[in-house]
Amino acid sequence: MVRVLVYVDELTSTSIPVEMAAKAHTKDNVEVVLVSHFDKKNDNIGPNVEEMDIPRIRLGASSRIDFGAIKRLRQICTNRDIDILHTHPIAVGAVAHVLLSDVVGNIVTTEHSDYRSRGFARRFSKSITYPLVDVIVSNSQATKDSMSALEQIPSTNSKQTIIYNGANIGSIHSAIEGDTYIRDVDEPVIITVGRSIEEKNQETLIRAFNLVQNHNTESTLIIVGDGPLLTSHKKLVSKLGIESSVKFTGLLRRKDVYSVLKQSTLAVFPSWYEGFCVAAVEAMASGLPVVASDIDVFHEVIDDGGLYAPPDDPHAFSERILTLLNSPQMRSQIGDAAAERAKQKFPLERTGQEYARLYKEIADEEY
Repeated sequence: MVRVLVYVDELTSTSIPVEMAAKAHTKDNVEVVLVSHFDKKNDNIGPNVEEMDIPRIRLGASSRIDFGAIKRLRQICTNRDIDILHTHPIAVGAVAHVLLSDVVGNIVTTEHSDYRSRGFARRFSKSITYPLVDVIVSNSQATKDSMSALEQIPSTNSKQTIIYNGANIGSIHSAIEGDTYIRDVDEPVIITVGRSIEEKNQETLIRAFNLVQNHNTESTLIIVGDGPLLTSHKKLVSKLGIESSVKFTGLLRRKDVYSVLKQSTLAVFPSWYEGFCVAAVEAMASGLPVVASDIDVFHEVIDDGGLYAPPDDPHAFSERILTLLNSPQMRSQIGDAAAERAKQKFPLERTGQEYARLYKEIADEEY
């Protein structure tokens, strides 16, 4: 039995690392315990996580660098005879590499975002601990390729591999097409899912949708998610005079996101950069054609399941959107290709299998 401790910031229902850990835990001869840094004993961790059949421990840290929490983490590793520490890109991950390397046999870290999107301080703090890391997993070839000398040189002795993030295809297919979030909305429905943050570039989408409105006034834009730029985006919608055609849902439960996706016509992701973008795969699995930024990672993930436009060009995005809105046959063909690609290449089941296989390979090498 390989015992793995997966270390995350929080046990949130939308956390890809949490879902991947739970799936790996179902595989033969792999035992995973989820440890969250910030969650406290009585915190609400969401119904999706509560339903997961996996051991969960909350450290209840009061800050990103909480040495009391690290001490408890060391005790957990020792008491549970942990073989592998698996960190995700959390602020305390680098600290854990240093302070737990003597109590665990091996360290795995997964990188989820384009290295170029990170500030120098964050990149440096992570990279100086790479000599302690046995395996560095990238969630896409694009993420791996974005490593600069700052990361590559310290990681020379670490094994590197790629394991794609996965989407819960079965849950997406079984989602109920309710009307809670699209009541009284006529098609076509354009949707984006993601936090309102700089890298998601939702301002370009809003401006593109404003141009689409000049040709298709019945269309509706739905923006799913929250974030620090949400107020700014709402002000832009108001300034452009398109409030009646744009709906902000805020943060939704996963099953409600899937429900809204199944009621939509096409999905748009105008990100400046991404490590993978599970939201795009979830849209693809829902059978939606995608309009995405013309960046390497989207070509790697979406391939022929979408159309592409420069992330700094609202006019180009509006043209691609209108092309799909005006051609039901093209929408259907590209949507079918997207759904098939999501099903074949990015199921969460495969992600769990690949992590479980990696854990067992590391354990075999150790013993």
